[in-house]
Amino acid sequence: MEGHMDAVARTDGFTLTVEHAAELLAGASEEAAPPLPEVIDRVADLWIGYTALAAQLITPDTFSGLDLTPLTKIAMDQEVVWLLRDAVVVSSAGLTEEEMEQQYERDPPFARADVQHILIRIPTTASQADVDSLRDVAEAIRRRVLEGEDFDELARLYSEDPSSAPQGGRLGWVDRGRLVPEIDAIIFDIEPGAISETTRTTFGFHIVRANGHEIPNYEEVREAYAAYLSSYRLRDVERAYVDSLFAASDVRLTGGSINMVRSNAFSNRVTRLSAVERGAALVRYRGGEVTVGEWADVLVRGRPNLQGSFSNPDSAAVAELLHSLVRNELLAKAAYDLGLEVPEETADSVIGVAKGDLFGSATASGFRRRLLIDSQADIGPAVDRMFRRLAAAQIGPRMMDRISPALKRGRPFQVYTYRFRAAAERMAEIRAARGQGESRE
Repeated sequence: MEGHMDAVARTDGFTLTVEHAAELLAGASEEAAPPLPEVIDRVADLWIGYTALAAQLITPDTFSGLDLTPLTKIAMDQEVVWLLRDAVVVSSAGLTEEEMEQQYERDPPFARADVQHILIRIPTTASQADVDSLRDVAEAIRRRVLEGEDFDELARLYSEDPSSAPQGGRLGWVDRGRLVPEIDAIIFDIEPGAISETTRTTFGFHIVRANGHEIPNYEEVREAYAAYLSSYRLRDVERAYVDSLFAASDVRLTGGSINMVRSNAFSNRVTRLSAVERGAALVRYRGGEVTVGEWADVLVRGRPNLQGSFSNPDSAAVAELLHSLVRNELLAKAAYDLGLEVPEETADSVIGVAKGDLFGSATASGFRRRLLIDSQADIGPAVDRMFRRLAAAQIGPRMMDRISPALKRGRPFQVYTYRFRAAAERMAEIRAARGQGESRE
């Protein structure tokens, strides 16, 4: 039997009735809070969170007994993954001095070339016949260059690159990688003074001349090159390491997981899932799984940006988001399996940030510990005052959404969804009565 026959929500000895829920929202504008069951759902969810927050503030050691995992797990896992990166990925990405020098000789990234070109543009509307004709034009100009005519003069007459044509087609000294790939590949392969073949790019047909090359001595750029090479190798090694974790873990989405996350992504229930619901698996892998509860904690912390991602109609995009959760969990698990631990100072800092969120939400809500600490009876009026500020748009619920999972974990609460409609109808009645002459609070 229910302890209260008119309850919308209950938690730890406190009850939100149909009448009370309607009164809490009646002072808000209809635009901000229309009389709909889903609005009452939102109120019930916030009421549980704010009541739990006020109850925490009256304990002698505020928040000390609270399970902060929903607020700290993401940050803690990220910290230990950074340790894994240093211990496994970075160390395996290193090169010996001899390997670095050999790699530099094969492909020096700091090379420069003094470049000239003549461009014959291809219009976007060109037919194949037009393209063939323009190629013939470019080839004819190239033959004139090879026969000894002045490259500068021909560039001024025929090049359709407005920035370089007046300078005889001169682009000046250009670093490797700065030009389009087709031209970049040419200018370091041809000898200084040589003329390239007619080359097509997205811009049109080019005749290119490299007037000179500069390749810094390895010793001059050793430190910069080591950093450059390390960043590229690190990316490749990191990708290979993650791929190896996935391959060894046999990652599989469970049936209905994509529809499950979509249906819950915009629901207030995501912050008050039961233990059974939180424990349901979305993704399984060898040795573990990603549960609905883990996904819900990430979603709540990442709202509203992450929330929109789960509404994507493309199932592949949603699956990719779930795989990113698996990736993070596999990396964290690999770190913990290696015995890596977040340093105590760092862990204390993460916990401090989580408690700062809790205290920040209490302050933003207008709760003051000195006004609550003497009596649990003060909690109800304090929550009501907070809702009046919420209805008047003096505060927003975003902070409460972030801390709600931690406040609700291990705390008994019930929500009676079948009474939402009655509360919404009662809210409309109160507003109608006030519109007949009663002043609005």
